[in-house]
Amino acid sequence: MSKDLTIVSVYHNTLSRRLLELNYEISRRLNPGATLRWLVGDNTPAYCTDTIDATKFTVLRNPNEYGGLGSHQHASAINICLKEVRTRFVVSLDSDFYILERDWIDKVLSHMQEHDLAFFGVTYHAKDYPKYRYFPCVVCVFVDLEKVGGVGGLDFFPEIELSAS
Repeated sequence: MSKDLTIVSVYHNTLSRRLLELNYEISRRLNPGATLRWLVGDNTPAYCTDTIDATKFTVLRNPNEYGGLGSHQHASAINICLKEVRTRFVVSLDSDFYILERDWIDKVLSHMQEHDLAFFGVTYHAKDYPKYRYFPCVVCVFVDLEKVGGVGGLDFFPEIELSAS
């Protein structure tokens, strides 16, 4: 069974960078022996001099072409990272979403393969009732790329509703 996983995350300031680096350390400790290929979309503003540890992460700069729309910038950074995924499995993981189960990489990928799942993850909290329900959200969603036709079929960019004026 294939257990190759790429993790995709985004950071946009010093706090999110620190949370991401903590997430890396926790994931490393809980998954001994696992190779962590962690792609990070850099959404920091141009004036920010904060940098992330390039020995742990592969950092891809997002041109931030969507202005102040945070969800669009986040999705754009994820999409940039997806172009670099070369593994069967990928997980989009927010910098502040921690999986605290020992050997979670092996357990999740085994579960997905045993149950023939294309997607696995968390849903939005019930208080976010206007958001899409009963399907994993971008905060933590694992994808088996063999089941969805490869990375080219994924797009995390939210729909834009245009009003007729």
